[in-house]
Amino acid sequence: MYQSVLCGVAASVDYPHPTNRNLAITERCYAYINQLQLVFDAYAELEDIHSSINSADDKSAEPNHFSAYDLRAVDRENHCRDYSYLLITSLKSLLDIFACLVEETLTETVIDEDQMTDIRKIRRGLNKPGFQPMLAAFERFNRYLWINNIAEIRNRLIHRGYRTKPDFGFRKSDDLTIKILSANNPPYATIKIGQLFEEFITSLPEMEKEVSNILISLLPTLQQGPRLNFFYRAGGGITEYIFKETD
Repeated sequence: MYQSVLCGVAASVDYPHPTNRNLAITERCYAYINQLQLVFDAYAELEDIHSSINSADDKSAEPNHFSAYDLRAVDRENHCRDYSYLLITSLKSLLDIFACLVEETLTETVIDEDQMTDIRKIRRGLNKPGFQPMLAAFERFNRYLWINNIAEIRNRLIHRGYRTKPDFGFRKSDDLTIKILSANNPPYATIKIGQLFEEFITSLPEMEKEVSNILISLLPTLQQGPRLNFFYRAGGGITEYIFKETD
């Protein structure tokens, strides 16, 4: 079971009253968790692919022949391409919904889908008196190298025709490397999938905790602490989103 501190705090603001903002935040919490699950699933698939390829012998039986490792790498290349694309785009969507949740909660607004917050541009919504602590937090988040890399690479994949391609080489590796390519140009960037996921999974709980504490300090309705905890679990074909009142 996964707990999101931010979703619990955000959903507590107008609880138990069914306001428009409360309904919008509830939906945003679901969207946030759905993207998080896509990130987990895509990473798990990539790890399975990497493990499967690494389990093959990378030494060919005869000179100038492909090894079992090479043949398996070629066979799984398209799967690796697709899941790395999904991982990158889902990570960026997750970060944007994270920023949107914070902005809607703090500014008491409901943001239309066609005006959704971009994590790197959230300062436009928070550049108001009293919001400086939150603005400072996001300015710090946006200096994280992995966030900037994901944002830039996602935009190139979606809008500029770049593509992902695994960089298997001809030998087993400790981490799966993905190249970001554009037509016939040299690689724009390379991503080590394990390292990226480690940075993400380490940073996100800390980011949630920091913005949640700021929300609690700034919003009068949260002065006594959040009224709800939010949990999520999935398995066996069942997905549950659970809002539970705090003790």
